[in-house]
Amino acid sequence: MSGEVALDTSVAIRFLNGDVAITERVLTLTESDRFINQLLRFEN
Repeated sequence: MSGEVALDTSVAIRFLNGDVAITERVLTLTESDRFINQLLRFEN
């Protein structure tokens, strides 16, 4: 998962706190990327 953002609690907090780097990366994810990422997180 090199270069990808896992949608976990720390990313959510950084996003809500306005972390520019995280905000840009999260907002560039497509809906399918988000769905796949969430599925992978639940499987682990």
